[in-house]
Amino acid sequence: MRVTFDAIRLQVLQMRLVSWVAALLVGARAELGSTVLWMGTLFVSTWLHELARRLASRSFRTLGDRATSVVSLAGPLTSVACGVALVCLRPFVDQREAHWLTFGLAFNFAWAAISLLPISGFDGGHLLEAWIGTRSSGHSLLASIFTTELAAALAVVLLRSPSLAALLVAQGAVATLGWIRRRRRLHDDQARDPLLRADQFLEAGRYADARESVRRVLSWECGSATRNAALHLQARIALRQREVDEAWEALQLVRPASGIDRYLLALVENARGRRAQAIAALARAPAASLGREAARLLVDLYALGGDMRGVAAAATDNREALGAHDLRRVADVLVEAGESELAVGLLRASMGLSRVGSGALEERFASVTALGRGGTR
Repeated sequence: MRVTFDAIRLQVLQMRLVSWVAALLVGARAELGSTVLWMGTLFVSTWLHELARRLASRSFRTLGDRATSVVSLAGPLTSVACGVALVCLRPFVDQREAHWLTFGLAFNFAWAAISLLPISGFDGGHLLEAWIGTRSSGHSLLASIFTTELAAALAVVLLRSPSLAALLVAQGAVATLGWIRRRRRLHDDQARDPLLRADQFLEAGRYADARESVRRVLSWECGSATRNAALHLQARIALRQREVDEAWEALQLVRPASGIDRYLLALVENARGRRAQAIAALARAPAASLGREAARLLVDLYALGGDMRGVAAAATDNREALGAHDLRRVADVLVEAGESELAVGLLRASMGLSRVGSGALEERFASVTALGRGGTR
């Protein structure tokens, strides 16, 4: 029974919503009973079809590539067997109740023939992909699209069934989208090594090799996460080579824009001489999300602009990321700039630092504390 339940779950997962809607349009009738009969026949027949494929897959999994042919043929042969069984059963059923047999045998014979069409997602499509090979999957997709268009045209012209044509086109669209997703997942997996090598080349100063690895990944149809990672690497390489405009352009291609690394964006903006935009890039991010280097950069940017209050606020907001040593440096800078009150305020706010005790901070900032008590500014 376990195999049966697995096949039921597989069938429910594989029958996508669009396919069910299209199938309902094909079999819809004015009478509710006929429509229900059509959907029941559809479900039972396709369930048996998929159950046969599931059993064949488990039984012949050791055959390797040859298993694809066996599994793909198991479904259509089961549909033909169901149709033959219904034909044999027809003489024993009252003629007034035989209409459901006509539904069943017609659907099973038609489903067996349609499923053998070389359309991606159908059994015939699986056979075609096994014959062509995974490396030429683009050829199988083109063959699938051509077959879908031809079959849909024949359904309208010869069979006078626009509904069947709609079903074929819907399945073809679903299969094409599925092929695109599989292709992207494949490219995402293949992109891991080139991106890792590009990062290693960058650290080793081999910029030409790093660029080539990134360019290769960007030429593929990858998912957004992989593409964004490649664009960030491209920006880092360009920034290292002082090609600031190229780094900026690479970051502008990241989608969505919220996925841009704020620290890298701030580095690029600062290199372009746009300090205010660099500060804004880091200030827009939540303080808790800034790492140590980003927090240091934010403090330095305020200091370079002579904004000591901004320095104190940035250090206070990011005290967890900076740590006691960096906070001491900031406090010293504030004192040297004549802003001892800001330094004392930073000290008091830093008493809540989780990794360093208050006593240690007071000892480290003893000079600042003395200045604050003396009221020196």
